[in-house]
Amino acid sequence: MNRATLIALLIWKIILALINILSSSVYSFLPSGLSCLQSNFPCFRNSPIYSNFSIKCGGPQIKTINPIVYERDNETLGPATYYVTSTKRWAVSNVGFFISRNNTYLDFSTENFTSTLDEVQSELFQTARISAGSLRYYGLGLENGNYTVTLQFAELKIANPTSWESLGRRVFDIYIQGNLVWKDFDIKKEANGFSYQAVVKDFTATVSENYLEIHLFWAGKGTCCIPAQGTYGPSISAISALPEFIPTISNNPPTSNPPTSSPPTSNPPTSKQSKTGLIVGIVVPVGVVSFLSVLALCCFVKRRKRPGWDDDEELQGMDARPYTFSYAELKAATEDFNPANKLGEGGFGPVFKGTLNDGRIIAAKQLSVASHHGKSQFVTEIATISAVQHRNLVKLYGCCIEADKRLLVYEYLENKSLDQALFDSQQLISMYSSIVVGSDILFCGYLAPEYAMRGHLTEKADVYGFGVVALEMVSGRPNCDSRLEEEKIYLLEWAWHLHENDHDIELVDANLLEFDEEEVKRVMGVALLCTHTSPQLRPSMSRVVAMLLGDTEVSPVTTRPGYLTDWEFDETTTFMTADTQAKHSQFSSSSATMGADPGHSPINAAHQVEEVIGECSSLVFQERSND
Repeated sequence: MNRATLIALLIWKIILALINILSSSVYSFLPSGLSCLQSNFPCFRNSPIYSNFSIKCGGPQIKTINPIVYERDNETLGPATYYVTSTKRWAVSNVGFFISRNNTYLDFSTENFTSTLDEVQSELFQTARISAGSLRYYGLGLENGNYTVTLQFAELKIANPTSWESLGRRVFDIYIQGNLVWKDFDIKKEANGFSYQAVVKDFTATVSENYLEIHLFWAGKGTCCIPAQGTYGPSISAISALPEFIPTISNNPPTSNPPTSSPPTSNPPTSKQSKTGLIVGIVVPVGVVSFLSVLALCCFVKRRKRPGWDDDEELQGMDARPYTFSYAELKAATEDFNPANKLGEGGFGPVFKGTLNDGRIIAAKQLSVASHHGKSQFVTEIATISAVQHRNLVKLYGCCIEADKRLLVYEYLENKSLDQALFDSQQLISMYSSIVVGSDILFCGYLAPEYAMRGHLTEKADVYGFGVVALEMVSGRPNCDSRLEEEKIYLLEWAWHLHENDHDIELVDANLLEFDEEEVKRVMGVALLCTHTSPQLRPSMSRVVAMLLGDTEVSPVTTRPGYLTDWEFDETTTFMTADTQAKHSQFSSSSATMGADPGHSPINAAHQVEEVIGECSSLVFQERSND
């Protein structure tokens, strides 16, 4: 973990500590009752005093024959308001705005209500609390345990089935303690299609943190305008919550203000003191957070100005950033980059074998400080390999970026590289030094045209690479050799020239004194099939094996690939087509040419096609030698 991350974590911990210290004081300056409705419901938290509550929603207090006293709930609520009783026993909040009605959020009716329950009185259902969106009731300071929650409803606005006014449907969801207990609740449907009919529903709820929440929510279902505009949303007539256990508390209201998470003050604050405290409670945390943010920004900018940080911002736009190792971790893994662990060295820098703490063996490619060109390769190689997922590619475990220290961390594979099997050390050419991860962990392949032109990478790209390697084995020369005559520089072009003129045998390595001409023609035929422009027309590797073994005939190959016939290159790397000529300079061996830009402009295409046919400093894909 770097220093900037540690500073950020420290600042965040300080901010959280300040919020915890100041939040309790802020509660004391909130409007009356609102402190009880904060996220942790602090009123009577861990000190319960109630074991039940009953509410006459939308109307005055009523005592039923049970007897249960339903406390009044006829306060005027607005589109986003709340009400907490003076005893802090329960509270209600409403969110929602009726566009086409007076927004009183109360309903009433003088009809006589019927019910199959003897204890239900008609008066209990003559009023209701309604909402255009969300209606919540809270039981506060409750002793923990299981409660029977009784919700009582009656439809007051949608008429009985005697006219079109009965076609309205009031549908809403019921949540208790955050759990959906009834989806698409329809009062009239539960009353067998009748209005002015009492509907009583019982639920069991568990109180574990001294509060109970009942939430009625309109999810946009049902009708909105029958029999009148704004006839929709939750509606409830009465609520009660009774314990299913023997209470151990008094169930009586407190004689003074209820305790919250903050210590009570000796004297209640005056209006002026409340305003001052509220301002202080808000300004002080904001000021402290702002100061710490500025301090962190200054530290970050100062660190960015240190040598070696100039290029790090190039990694910020990556879609998939790799895992980041610390320099100390890689230093320990490679035994302080011991020369005995050195696998090789290329234009990028040295490569070291190492072992991580989790036992994984790695190859750590270290960017040479003196290699300015290698810095751009570093960024591009991370973007390229992180974006490509293929079973035949050496896996990139991650990277290291600390000041001017930059390393790429690959998986380590034991097998030697194919170039060492094909060519001796004197014949290794520059194309094998553009991306080197140690001589004993690479299988070198070649960029198939569909990947160079469009970024498509499939197993048929491996077939293409095999075809090129097969030609190298026959010829004893690399894919591209600028020391040869012009027509022989590119192996694929030369192979096709000989094949078209029926001179396939001339491709054979001059050092090979004895060989079977038919086998040479067979291998060349297979190689030319494998390097077809279209991936679909290349054979599968199982068919390739069958053709090489003679179990299957080699299909005739008569037409050059499109990437050889459609483009021409002269000795100065001039790109020419029938319609366009564009000069471009010799490009360097950077994986940046790998088609991050899929554009098909002539110059871009020229770069890409050169990669396909083997430009002398082309990008070499890293592939597993055991595949």
